[in-house]
Amino acid sequence: IAGEDRDGPNLSDSIVVVSYNLKTNHITTISIPRDVWSEALDDKINSAYAYGEAKKKGAGFILAKAEVESIIGQPIHYAAAIDFDQFEELINFLDGVDINVENSFVDKEFPIAGKENDLCNNDPEYKCRYETISFTKGLTHMSGKIALKFVRSRNSQDSEGTDFSREKRQQKVIEAIKNKLIAFAKKPNLDNYQKLYDLLDKLVKRDINNQQVAIILKNIILKRNFKQEKIILSEDFFFNPEINLEKYDGKWVLIPKSNNIKFVQDYISCRL
Repeated sequence: IAGEDRDGPNLSDSIVVVSYNLKTNHITTISIPRDVWSEALDDKINSAYAYGEAKKKGAGFILAKAEVESIIGQPIHYAAAIDFDQFEELINFLDGVDINVENSFVDKEFPIAGKENDLCNNDPEYKCRYETISFTKGLTHMSGKIALKFVRSRNSQDSEGTDFSREKRQQKVIEAIKNKLIAFAKKPNLDNYQKLYDLLDKLVKRDINNQQVAIILKNIILKRNFKQEKIILSEDFFFNPEINLEKYDGKWVLIPKSNNIKFVQDYISCRL
């Protein structure tokens, strides 16, 4: 989520489901496009957490889990949320992450935090609200600040400007963080363990308790045959209908092809 000091602080910038099988030590991450239309909310799926929090503090997880369940057809037992600044802090604590950038791209409209409402001296295009960022194909070491820009960018004029490409980038960063955390945890250093525990305890809102997290992490680190699989719900499953002021409030949205969400649910069930 964006976080308190930003525009739309509780809108979900990214939504990822993590499925962990304790018996096989197999983890699967599923990226959910944030622009999927929800009939129940009469809005996009990325607003679920915000609506829940607006109604009652702590209800964001309840509503977000229910909405994600309706898309993937699987029960969501727990939820966690991290805001942009906390995301940066976690990656910086891990001394950055190494990411293989698949495609070079330039985004000339990346939003600058704190300038969302700047009138830009009456510039009709509000250019002062944005900065240009770019990434070059190849292995890149990223600080928290750069990694955040990498996963948030959505205004490139080429294929990297789609939400589906953005989700692939998010999966890459999540995997890199996971690899760094595992490597960190494998080093027998109680002081570092305590620092990491304190950091995660401070940064990540969640409704899963520490004992449950510890059991999963212990399995991943100590058990053999750990596997990770990534699922991207791509344009194979969704399409963008014509902008409809009456039905979709004039927003750019995604809906299941043939209006059949069961196709998505059956695919995920099969993969899991």
